[in-house]
Amino acid sequence: MLRIAICDDEPAERRLLSGIISKTDIDSKIDEYSSASDFLKVYKAGEYDIIFMDIYMIGCSGVEAVSKIREFDDDVFIAFTTSSLDHALDGYRLHVQHYIEKPVNPKQVLDALSAAKESIASKEEKDQASDSICNKNLVYAEQYGHSQQRHYDDGSVSESLCSLDALLNELGENPYYRCHKSFLINMDFVESLDKAMHCFITTTGDNVYISRSNEPLMNKLYKERLDK
Repeated sequence: MLRIAICDDEPAERRLLSGIISKTDIDSKIDEYSSASDFLKVYKAGEYDIIFMDIYMIGCSGVEAVSKIREFDDDVFIAFTTSSLDHALDGYRLHVQHYIEKPVNPKQVLDALSAAKESIASKEEKDQASDSICNKNLVYAEQYGHSQQRHYDDGSVSESLCSLDALLNELGENPYYRCHKSFLINMDFVESLDKAMHCFITTTGDNVYISRSNEPLMNKLYKERLDK
């Protein structure tokens, strides 16, 4: 479902645009704003998938509003609605992805919605590819209460609020294993096993602890790695 904001100080223009969107086969949720200043008071990054922003409004203009939005949100898809193309350079500077000339017509609106969906799909695909690359370089993860630290082979660390169980479910087993209630290990980065300390030593020099209940399985997995 596309989350859509329409910002225009003319009620008739908002109704026209909202009506066109509602008649498409695209599932959407539409919020309307009568001024750019009202919109900026409530907008948070990631709240909408596409913003239809009128350029010429009383008070804060669409160009001014988008300038403020781009200070903290580079990703949201923005379409200027306008009766003039005088601000084309402003649109380029502010990474405005689409222009719709007034009076708006269904084809222009559908083109903007389709472009927004393609942009979102492309970003999600890139994010998934990036996550996949990061996961391959994951050495181990450690749980701290409700938060989690992920340690990578380049020494970097990221934090997440998901559980180790959720992470393991995302990664799948082999070479990832839950070796302790607070640790998840990538066996590809195990350098050695310290039985006295009940832990793996990783290729990055970190200790990843093994619970006593998991020792038989971890010993077996480590031996299998050595035998390869």
